[in-house]
Amino acid sequence: PLILTLDIGSSSTRAALYDRLARRVAGAEAAAPNAFVTGSEGLVEADPITLLATAAECIDAVLAQAGALV
Repeated sequence: PLILTLDIGSSSTRAALYDRLARRVAGAEAAAPNAFVTGSEGLVEADPITLLATAAECIDAVLAQAGALV
């Protein structure tokens, strides 16, 4: 079994696969930058639809890579 991880952070979204012993699967990872808008008084916003799309793209890329590995 493999474990798909997803990290939606302040600078980027990352996805990767790990094996059942928590070892990263080489060649099965993806990352994309996140865009935030800074407004007045320190407000920082991100578009949720864009974040969702970025997460889906990273997941799709990792699963495509995994298919090539197995």
